[in-house]
Amino acid sequence: MDYIDDNKLKKLKKDIGKERYLHSLNVVKVAKELGKRYNCDLKKCEIAALYHDCGKLIPFQRQIDKLKEYNISLDQEILDAKPIVHAYLGAYIAKNEYGIIDTEILNAIKYHTIGRENMTMLEKIIFVADFIEPNRSFEGVEKLRNLAFENLDKTVYEGVKQNIIFIVNSDYYIYEPAIKIYNHLRSKNYESI
Repeated sequence: MDYIDDNKLKKLKKDIGKERYLHSLNVVKVAKELGKRYNCDLKKCEIAALYHDCGKLIPFQRQIDKLKEYNISLDQEILDAKPIVHAYLGAYIAKNEYGIIDTEILNAIKYHTIGRENMTMLEKIIFVADFIEPNRSFEGVEKLRNLAFENLDKTVYEGVKQNIIFIVNSDYYIYEPAIKIYNHLRSKNYESI
């Protein structure tokens, strides 16, 4: 099945809006560049990047309603960490509304916000491409863009660290597995950039 036909692209653009759609196209571009660099399936990179935010612009209460529609049970800790719910929901939307059945792609969508321990190459690529795409601007992003093509694992570590700093600075609830992921990556002895 073709996941990127014109009707699905129109639906995606309508569902996530023009700005988020342009973000997704930027993530596609970076993901494909990283895919070439790290010998990852470029079609999977493209599909996962395109649909990674398909659950993003849904108001939070509607996200909860859609979770119920799909009979998805998320623990309270995930629900308390509101900014990551869209990623879990997005994997189900990608499957049920866009027909994506590849588990590796669905997991890349599901884990694109906080990552997880022992991420696959595709998961790392989507995670990193999302936060280094050209329209992202935060202190140190240029260093991360360069680092991504030299050491993807270290870039994932730095991304997880940046996410936790952002969450703390925004006074959001910290999803406890994010700390576990950070500590797991930190144990790999990556030097700070």
